[in-house]
This record gives sequence, C-alpha cells and structure tokens, in this order.
Amino acid sequence: MKRKIIVLLICIVSTISILPNCVMAEDKEEPEIVDDSFQIWDLASGLNIISAWFENGDTNLYVSIKMASIKPKLFLGISVLWSHNNVDYYASFQNNNYYFGYNTNGYLPWRMNDTSGNLDLENNIIKITVPLSEIGNPAKGEKIHNTWAMTHWSGFLGLNFHYPFDRAPKWGTNGKDYFIV
Repeated sequence: MKRKIIVLLICIVSTISILPNCVMAEDKEEPEIVDDSFQIWDLASGLNIISAWFENGDTNLYVSIKMASIKPKLFLGISVLWSHNNVDYYASFQNNNYYFGYNTNGYLPWRMNDTSGNLDLENNIIKITVPLSEIGNPAKGEKIHNTWAMTHWSGFLGLNFHYPFDRAPKWGTNGKDYFIV
C-alpha cells in the first residue's frame, strides 16, 4: 500500500511539473512563444516579435503573431515554425501575403502554399489560417512542438533569404508545446 501511494505521488508531481509547459487552447496571455531576450533588431520598426500562439478549430490551425508594431514591408517575412510527426511546418506573412508550408527532409526546398489570414493593425497581430488537412491532420491531443518564430528577409530579387532578424524565444531554445483540442 505504501508503495502505491509513493507511485501515485510521483505521478501527480510529474503531471504538475509537465502541465505548465503544455498549452491546450488559445491563450494570448500565456502564448506558446515569447520573445524573452533583447536583440538589436528589436529596435527596428516591424521586426520585433512580442509573442505567438496557436489555436485550432475542426478544420484549421490558426497561428497568431503579436508584433511590437506591424509595418508591412516588401521583402520582410514574419514566420512561426513548428514540428509534428517528424515534419517541420511554418506559417508566414511575407510581402503582404499569407503562406504555410512544410519540409520533410530538414533541408531545402520548403513547400510553400498560399492561404488566408488577417492583419490586425490596431492590435499588431497577424493571424494565419492553416488547413489541418494540409499539415498531416493532427488529431485531438496530438502535440505540436519545437515552436519558434522569426522575422526575416523574404523574396528579394526572386530569392528567399531566411536569415532571422528577430527570433523568439531566444536562440537555441523553443517555445511551449501546443496540443490540438
């Protein structure tokens, strides 16, 4: 009996320690991705990421990015990246258009697809719609992980340079996991 109680306590403590790193639904107050470090690019208008978060409906994943300010510029991309089932995905606002894509081999080329979105200039939020059917149909409870966001050059002279200006969270880390609801 004593052993069962100890095992139960270990399970409870483990669950409590894991839950803060998991987000089950949209939460602008507790986003999966937060820019927690100062970078020189934070001073440049339109390059500073504040946070990013995920939410989903029955057929779409919605990726929202909060910026310090939004000033859509030619050749500027704002992207959120994540992984699911060994595939890397992204949602992006580039050159005043909305895209999503994926990569299965860890190298180039990334597949790029047009999609829809919303640009909320009053609250500095970009919201990108990604069809769940196009990103492997993640089921309820499945995890999206390795989440991060960046601002980058995009589409200059027909080339896509994805060198990040701002990265959230800081270099070498990822944001919280998101679970499909």
